Amino acid sequence: MDIEALQAERERRLFEDWPVPAQKLLEVRATFREMIDALIANASLPDENLIMTILQQGVQRLNEIDDGFIGTIEREDLCDALYRISEKAGIEDQEWVDEFRDW
Repeated sequence: MDIEALQAERERRLFEDWPVPAQKLLEVRATFREMIDALIANASLPDENLIMTILQQGVQRLNEIDDGFIGTIEREDLCDALYRISEKAGIEDQEWVDEFRDW
């Protein structure tokens, strides 16, 4: 797990160009920060099942937030960000996102 890279992801201003309500953008960003914080907090226990659980919970939260505002561009941006984070957390398989997302 690359903690420094995850911390850099946490500080990134994600999705600034999205044409979505500000509240939705705040909720999405908070979900990513919480997911990254949980990964970092558990970095001393690099268990792939725990990492996948944290990532899955993040995607499920995004499912809850989505009220139809996630379109093609947003979906692609979300997947790209999730792939980057999961790779930095030590998960190389990127197909996992599709298993859990509703958008």
